[in-house]
Amino acid sequence: MTLKNIQEKGIISIYDNITFSKIIDVLNDLFNKGYRGTGRCGFPFGNDGNFLWFPKLNELYKKYRPNPATYGHVTAACWSNVLSSDGKTITQEWIATDYLPSWGPIDKTKEEKIVDIGVFAKEVRGDYRFVGIFHYDHENSHDYTTLYKRYSEELSFIEWRR
Repeated sequence: MTLKNIQEKGIISIYDNITFSKIIDVLNDLFNKGYRGTGRCGFPFGNDGNFLWFPKLNELYKKYRPNPATYGHVTAACWSNVLSSDGKTITQEWIATDYLPSWGPIDKTKEEKIVDIGVFAKEVRGDYRFVGIFHYDHENSHDYTTLYKRYSEELSFIEWRR
């Protein structure tokens, strides 16, 4: 399937063989945003509680290197995002065991308010691809680990544009 076919259909599926080199390519090509650049990995969409997330995936069992945060408060380097082998679960874990954030355990109230999380994950040494719509797994998440379960294999980006 080509990007043009996906744009005409208005729906992207995990089975579409399409990747995007940058976050702004997803936002501009599918959601008609017109961005020139962005430094963010998450975007709220509309008033329905939808959210787009662009995590960078880590290799399974990635070893943590000592405190990257000491080199300029790089909190993004302290997260590990792992997609399960069946693609149905994303585990986000705070891995900087020698650097706990000053705010304490991660506040989960934001995740609880989000209805649908459309995820375009950056593969290890690769590009961004759509991996599904996920929901926050409240029961299995705790202080420094958050789990998301796949709810849908398709995203109607035309509906999300409204």
